[in-house]
Amino acid sequence: MGNFTYLRHSQNTAIQTGTTITASTSATAYPSANLKLLPVSKHWRSTGVTSEDLQIAFDAAYAINLLGVINHNLTSAATITVNGGSTANPGGGEYTTTITYREFDAFKLLAAAQTWRYWKFIFADAMNPDGYIKVGIPVLGSATTLGFHWRHGSEFADEFVNVFTRSSGGAVYAENIYGIIKHTFRFGPLTVANMATLRTLYRVLKGSASPLFVIPESQTNDGYFGRFTNALTRSLDIYEFADLQFEEDGRGRDIT
Repeated sequence: MGNFTYLRHSQNTAIQTGTTITASTSATAYPSANLKLLPVSKHWRSTGVTSEDLQIAFDAAYAINLLGVINHNLTSAATITVNGGSTANPGGGEYTTTITYREFDAFKLLAAAQTWRYWKFIFADAMNPDGYIKVGIPVLGSATTLGFHWRHGSEFADEFVNVFTRSSGGAVYAENIYGIIKHTFRFGPLTVANMATLRTLYRVLKGSASPLFVIPESQTNDGYFGRFTNALTRSLDIYEFADLQFEEDGRGRDIT
């Protein structure tokens, strides 16, 4: 199972000012510059699908234990290879790994951190029906795993926002606009020190002002990019209790 794990967006080394991202190809309206910008719907788009890559150069070598791509359109037949190295355009001789497919947001939490200045994400998805590969934001950072976990009884919700109307004759018009995942993480009983850790995270993010990538259980392939949306209200007793409501950032609509 593993404990609650997160990476604040501001800790993502891939989007820092000193980082350079170079794409193998880019569609005119979807440049690689989009990869460092929010919202995640403002994506990069390649012009091919068989062998595309993103080369990411930091201004120095940093310890990384989380690799991922947010808001991608890869299919389950795709491969995602990640190389790290001490020189530009790493070929995998110093470090290489693969990321298991996961719809929309694919990631890998490393057992041991890797410290390299240069990284390369390689995508191959020959049967992608879109005819291109898109990525909203690459993730390269040092994630934090809490020393405690949310308790049983936490909630998970799928939400679809739709246009739904009826004509004067009762005929239905329904169209999906977007879908998101919501979580309510119920923490407690917590020690004062553990609650202070949770409160510090919430205050650094300023509630919903700043996003983060959360892995609800560090040993599962399940992660989401979004924000905490509620006021952090603590129940104070011998032990403390609090709920954190999390909501995915919307992925937007593809326009061809």
